Amino acid sequence: EMSDAAVLTDKFAHAIQKSLIEWQDLASAVKFAMPFFTSTGQSIDQLLGSLQILTDRALEAGIAGRGLRQGLAEFAESALDAEVGFRKMGVEILNSEGEMLQLTEIAAQFAEAVGEDISNTELLTVLIEDLNVRGATAFVHLVQASDKFTQAVKDTENAGGELDKMVETQNASLQAQIEILKTSVLTMFAFRDANYEGTEFINAFH
Repeated sequence: EMSDAAVLTDKFAHAIQKSLIEWQDLASAVKFAMPFFTSTGQSIDQLLGSLQILTDRALEAGIAGRGLRQGLAEFAESALDAEVGFRKMGVEILNSEGEMLQLTEIAAQFAEAVGEDISNTELLTVLIEDLNVRGATAFVHLVQASDKFTQAVKDTENAGGELDKMVETQNASLQAQIEILKTSVLTMFAFRDANYEGTEFINAFH
């Protein structure tokens, strides 16, 4: 709804301030991933939290968005297939009403199921079988950073006034630059240079 614009803008600003995402990259990532997040009942906070984790782990935002899209698509396709690898590991992606769990819950379950002993290669191998390469690449980072992922989503949910903070910081920076420029200009016209005493000039510029 248009009435949600301010809330969403705060969430976007929060994601940008708390990660390596930039505005244009965020737009690309949202474009690729949002339809799948919406159709699987994921919140905007889940998407923005995911992107914060993935971009901080050196995935370009557009690629991260595509990976999240692929992962969710594969989850949805195999939701009722008991033979899928992650379901055989005891990781459920649906709740008792048949709705997909939030991505943070799925990642936390998976992190608990695989434990700390499994190597990155083994984890990727397990995921690639079920999520395709692109989806596995994104999801493995969310699993490895499950706690940070959950925190990022919570922080995004509670983001408020973030855009105002961003604007205030930018304005303060701009004001500081203006003061520096003003002082430099004033120096040329008003600061007397001792080297020019007795020459009828104030300074070299004069």
